[in-house]
Amino acid sequence: MLPIKNPTRENFKKYGTLIDFTEDQGGPDFQIVIRHEEDPWRIAVLRVKERGFTELERHPRSYETFEPMEGMTLLLLSLGTDPAEYEVFLLDRPVCLNKGVWHGIVTLTEEAKVKITENLMVETEFHKFQRPMEVRVD
Repeated sequence: MLPIKNPTRENFKKYGTLIDFTEDQGGPDFQIVIRHEEDPWRIAVLRVKERGFTELERHPRSYETFEPMEGMTLLLLSLGTDPAEYEVFLLDRPVCLNKGVWHGIVTLTEEAKVKITENLMVETEFHKFQRPMEVRVD
């Protein structure tokens, strides 16, 4: 069983960026956190009903945001497909994954909604698990 982590700048930086102000105190009231001019993006809403991880996916040429809207979700993340490298994060704040990060998402509630922003030309690779990874919160 993997521990569930709250994303922080430090523990999340190898996967991507927290969508938040770069300074906790002071600074401007408007900050551009992520800027990519090379690709057009799209915004979508994902309805999450899955309770167990059955696969990972990644987008080699696209960043992807996950922004919680309703319910509680977990993100399973890894830079590779070795289960020893997997980390689980509570999606309690908006994040942006780097290109090529393996990820999966499940809900802890009956259903959850997550806003996603990604490249219009998103290309997806999948890694299927031999058996589902169940989620349990003690």
